[in-house]
Amino acid sequence: PFVLMTLANLRGWCSWDSMVLGPFITKLMNLRPTDTMDPANELLNELNSNIVDNVCGGIFSRMEPFRRWITQMRVANELIMTEKEKVQTILSSVTAGIEAGYKLTKTVDWMVPDNVTMLKYVVQHIKLDPAKKRLRQYNGDRLVDE
Repeated sequence: PFVLMTLANLRGWCSWDSMVLGPFITKLMNLRPTDTMDPANELLNELNSNIVDNVCGGIFSRMEPFRRWITQMRVANELIMTEKEKVQTILSSVTAGIEAGYKLTKTVDWMVPDNVTMLKYVVQHIKLDPAKKRLRQYNGDRLVDE
């Protein structure tokens, strides 16, 4: 809106401003966040086809930079949508992890045993660990790894 108003002031006011430029600026001001860039791209198309020539007063040195700027806005919109998809993928996996963790904490009884019971089961696990049994090598009556 500021650029359009500045350009209109530079060329002078006319009836076109109230009939076309004013309603277009209102559309720009009422643009709201959405899931896609479609509304913004529609406004860029309208700006490029109906507004640029008149608001620049037909002056080529104003129109061409303005058109290039509009093109770069379209490119930026595409990049934003690409980045949105990447972020959405990351967030959906994080959300799934949080939901799984929440369900796990609700379904498992998380009672921590006392120290004596914990020590008993840790020692039992060490003695009966199947992976360790496979790695043990006997040297007579004594284990090599002891």
